[in-house]
Order: sequence, then structure tokens, then C-alpha cells
Amino acid sequence: MLKDKRGLTSFIFGFIGLFILMLVLVSFMAVQEGGISPDNMSTVLDSIVVNISENLVLNESNSPIINVAFSFTHFITYSAVEVTKMAIHYGVANPEYVNPKMLLYIIMISLCAPIVYVLIKLLILIFLFIKEGIQSHRARKKFKELKDER
Repeated sequence: MLKDKRGLTSFIFGFIGLFILMLVLVSFMAVQEGGISPDNMSTVLDSIVVNISENLVLNESNSPIINVAFSFTHFITYSAVEVTKMAIHYGVANPEYVNPKMLLYIIMISLCAPIVYVLIKLLILIFLFIKEGIQSHRARKKFKELKDER
């Protein structure tokens, strides 16, 4: 598990952002390619929030930590659905600005970003290792030349 709390927080919010992007992408594809009207999609998204809210109410417990987790889940779901509905209505009103392929590329880039970050770190370490090797080789060579001059 992640030991650094900042890493865990960024992982959680990255996952939430990815969830919202995926919801927007699927909704756009359903509206544009599936022939579903934006009003019907809004109704479907509202039913998602209602179902999750009902399940969270049924599972409430006496623990304040669990209640905070349920409230946070409801907040994130409601926010994601509202952002998705706003994006669908914007996409229908301005189809020249919204492209589902663009959203798919954004999702792919956001998934590849951590891998690229690690690869950059690895390349820097390899560069420093090679640089240190070259410097030590030069120092040994210089030391050997000085030793031979005596």
C-alpha cells in the first residue's frame, strides 16, 4: 500500500478524475452515436444518483468515519453526474468543440503520465550513472598519468 499520504491522496483524486472523464466519454458516445437524446441521458444519470443515494442510506452505520465515507461517495457521484450532464448539454449545443476521440486521448494520456514520470526518473538515474562512470574513469586515467610521471 502507499505509505506517503500525499501519494494516496493524489491517487484517489486521480481515480475520481478518471471516473468523471470516463462517465463523460461514455455519455457523449451514447448521445452522439447511440441516438439517445440529452434529456433521456440526464434522466438516466439522475437515476444513478438516486440509486446510489438509496443504497448509501440503507447502509448507514453508527460509525462517523463510515458516514463521512458515504457522504463523500454521494458528493463525488453527484458532482460527477452534474459535470457529465453539463458536458453533454455543452457538447450538443457546440458539437464543433467536443470530440469523443479527444476525450479518449486525454484519458490515455492521464493513464500514461505516471509511467512516463517513472521513465524520466530512470533516464536521469542512468545519465547520472554514466556521467559518474566517465568522471571516475577520467580521474583514474589522470591519476595513472601522474603516477607514471614520478
